[in-house]
Amino acid sequence: MDLFRRLTIITIISFLIAVFFPCLLCSCTTADGVYYVTGRQREAVPVEEVAVYTEAPQNYEVIGIVTASSEIEFSRQSSLTRAIEELKIQAATIGANGVLISGTNTSTSGMVHVGYGIFTDISNIDVSGQAIYVY
Repeated sequence: MDLFRRLTIITIISFLIAVFFPCLLCSCTTADGVYYVTGRQREAVPVEEVAVYTEAPQNYEVIGIVTASSEIEFSRQSSLTRAIEELKIQAATIGANGVLISGTNTSTSGMVHVGYGIFTDISNIDVSGQAIYVY
């Protein structure tokens, strides 16, 4: 094989690695969260029983504050969905049957060099809310 053909093959392989490696990294992202009990903690409930509210329901009690963060991968919506699911998990842990969303924020936590002078942002969606018990 001549030198030109060898360099072309190496260039193509390097380009494919530079393009698909970030996709591989992003496909492994997860959400993580934390809760803070500020009221009366209850017995844990199944996550499926936790409802999400953007407006306060009629009768409820605040059990705590929940926060979650998820890396943005292919779409902002899928990352937001993952973060909200994490909020529900945190709320269920402290016995809440609802989460009242109080805010969302997009933040950048740095950059990753993927090769050949190509950089990509590491962006997160942060979601916070109140873990509530709805009567």
